[in-house]
Amino acid sequence: DQASQAVQYYGRSARVLRVLNHGELKLQFSDGKIRCTKNWSRQEPTLPGKFRRQQRVYYVGKSCFKHDRDSCLFGHRLKILGRAASNGEELIALQLESGDRHLARHTSLSTKEPRHSSGFFLHQKVQWIYYVGSAIAKRHSPPTSYYGQAAVITSFTPQAKYVWLRFGDDYPVKTSSFVVSAPKVCGDRFRIGDEVYYAGSSEVLFGRKATIKAVLPDTTGGLLVEFRDGTTKATTEAKLSLQKPRGPREQTAKLFAPPPRKCQFRHDASMWMSTASAVDNERDRLPLEEIFYSQDSIKNKFQDGRSLGQMERELRVGEKQLSDIPRITVVRHEGRWFSVDNRRLWVFKRVFGPQQSVPVSRGAQDHRFWSKFTTNNQGVDVRVR
Repeated sequence: DQASQAVQYYGRSARVLRVLNHGELKLQFSDGKIRCTKNWSRQEPTLPGKFRRQQRVYYVGKSCFKHDRDSCLFGHRLKILGRAASNGEELIALQLESGDRHLARHTSLSTKEPRHSSGFFLHQKVQWIYYVGSAIAKRHSPPTSYYGQAAVITSFTPQAKYVWLRFGDDYPVKTSSFVVSAPKVCGDRFRIGDEVYYAGSSEVLFGRKATIKAVLPDTTGGLLVEFRDGTTKATTEAKLSLQKPRGPREQTAKLFAPPPRKCQFRHDASMWMSTASAVDNERDRLPLEEIFYSQDSIKNKFQDGRSLGQMERELRVGEKQLSDIPRITVVRHEGRWFSVDNRRLWVFKRVFGPQQSVPVSRGAQDHRFWSKFTTNNQGVDVRVR
């Protein structure tokens, strides 16, 4: 061979600088390094298993990542760098898309994407994977369950039944609880991603179309929905419908319609008026055991700076009476009375027994109520912070 001719050295191209004795050549590589060797060829040699440099292959062996022994290399795509040796064994040098390098036998490589023993492909290119476990996104507000959420398999584990899943928010979870078709949630009526109509008590949102985003783990039948304008709302599956509901005013209009005319006018009118006044008197006071907290936590001071403990002492020693304190505003929701004034309610429950009736005012499910409605235990208790 003549100087400057290009030859191959274990799959690497090199320029001949000098021809030495007994078939030995002095070679220079593209990175400037120089080597004297007899192991050269005119054509790029094949590697064990008839693989070639730069070829893309899949790993089908049992090795794990160097930095994570709970994640297998199985199914990952790698690029062949060339021949390598370790402890006298001929191996193939590989590189992941992340840049990490590994050594493997040629029997651990395949040109076809392998299917794991769990029956799935890495990243599941055919279809989505759906999680059916109990993991909760506690950092979300409100906390949501990952149940029914779509995910991708990022790696397999040494345990055959387990895989690593990654959700849309990049949260990883090791699990064997996953299926290939979207599961139904909350009474088998809906799936995550379904478009539904809101049929709850909020007149502003009533009848509007929304998308089910997540399951709420702390509420029976609880779901988080997102409306088309980006508004999100925590609700229950009973307040959602696949068909557009009728307007919420129809029943109210019927209830408060004027009494019929003609001969029965006085009789019907007196019945309607007496019923309305009876309801007002009945709701003037409520036993404390029938009033629940609407918040999950409250501050230990009122807006005027007085502490909750100060009001508690004033009531216990008789410095103040119930008549000296503003009424508690309560709102009817899902068959219960929830207080909007949670700090006053907390003091009352500390001072008086559950049978004690306190003055109340009835409120509506307006913005003030929904902005405070954060209870995660059905209003049974509240934390003082």
